[in-house]
Amino acid sequence: MNGKGKTVVLSRRLQSIACMVTAGNRVADIGTDHAYLPVWLCQNKMIPSAIAADLRPGPLAAAKENIRRAGLEEQISIRLSDGLSAFRKGEADTLILAGMGGKLICRILESDVDMLSSFREILLQPQSEVREVRLFLMQHQCRIREEDCTEDEGKFYPVIAAEPAGHSGPAVYSEAELVCGPCLLQKRDPVLHTWLLTRLSVVGRLIKELQACGGERARNRERELREEEQLFLTALQYYAM
Repeated sequence: MNGKGKTVVLSRRLQSIACMVTAGNRVADIGTDHAYLPVWLCQNKMIPSAIAADLRPGPLAAAKENIRRAGLEEQISIRLSDGLSAFRKGEADTLILAGMGGKLICRILESDVDMLSSFREILLQPQSEVREVRLFLMQHQCRIREEDCTEDEGKFYPVIAAEPAGHSGPAVYSEAELVCGPCLLQKRDPVLHTWLLTRLSVVGRLIKELQACGGERARNRERELREEEQLFLTALQYYAM
């Protein structure tokens, strides 16, 4: 920790991202909000520098103040940027996008897809549409290197660490892997297991409710839910191995 700064304490959600950052890398934190993550990484001497970027001036002002209080103005710079639009290749080694929906993450990556190969690693924490994020990575030949799943205040947060195209060979994922995570399934992640059981319970209850309704619309929805149920059952087979 910097001598004149106050130590930042990360939430469990942000801590799960911090643990995946490769030590010594320069970080670009997109959608940084209050810059808690880059401040913590610098205070714990995990990284030499960071760029904390956000689309909105309000969060950037809060980030600037937190950086000042931590005494890290020389290590962390702030930048007003719509995604990666204000970045140049080679400015950072680790790209972080967290605290936003999966579709927004995909839009940011798609809008500057040529930038992806300039990073050594991409760390993503989508709060929704997780399958779409993994599908984007697969379609752009980014291999998922590691994953984690954290429960924080009753919500489940997956973290995906990927290597951009050119850093590894292509990867192809099954539907179950796209939805649940290839690395999480391979290591039989206990938090994912809890999520799967929770989702199965919810889907089962919805199917019973639809069966009581009748009608073509209800039958179509029941068919969709049964496909989802089967996918979760397929994923749970990993835990029986």
